[in-house]
Amino acid sequence: MSRHRTIDREVLLDAAQDLIAQEGLQAFSFDAVAKKCHITKGGVQYCFGTKDGLIDALITRWETSFTERFADLTDGGALPALQAYAQLARDTVGGNSARAPAMLAAMLRSQERLQRSQRWYQERLSDLRPLGESAINASDALLFFAVEGLHLLNGFGFLKMSQAECEQLIDGMVNVHSQLE
Repeated sequence: MSRHRTIDREVLLDAAQDLIAQEGLQAFSFDAVAKKCHITKGGVQYCFGTKDGLIDALITRWETSFTERFADLTDGGALPALQAYAQLARDTVGGNSARAPAMLAAMLRSQERLQRSQRWYQERLSDLRPLGESAINASDALLFFAVEGLHLLNGFGFLKMSQAECEQLIDGMVNVHSQLE
């Protein structure tokens, strides 16, 4: 009797993310993910149902990871929210970041996903507001939007920067921000 083979969703998500980062959104398909993982296309479909289901799973994983890491960095005031955000961005902006293309694919396919992304960004901005303040201050907003811009430009391939180059640039942004305060 043969052993029942299981499919690890995380391995499939890793493969999908790598595929988008390395070959672009146009190469993203169930078939391509299946080939990368040496399984059948049906195995990928079994795990996610549809391509939209796979995109949703990618976005959910990024959101969950960000939220957990952000909480860890800010727990008990360990780091101010903006510094924690910059640290997370620094760790993920270069190299194989596929967040931007996957977010665009998701938004183009669904008004619901666009609204989900809008809520996510509103929550991030809320995280950065000083307690009791109704708005984020200008220097904090400048750092937030500069880091997000770098993520998006690099993720869409408009810039091709290595992880090290992105880290150095974000470190510089953080230094400039600290001088503005």
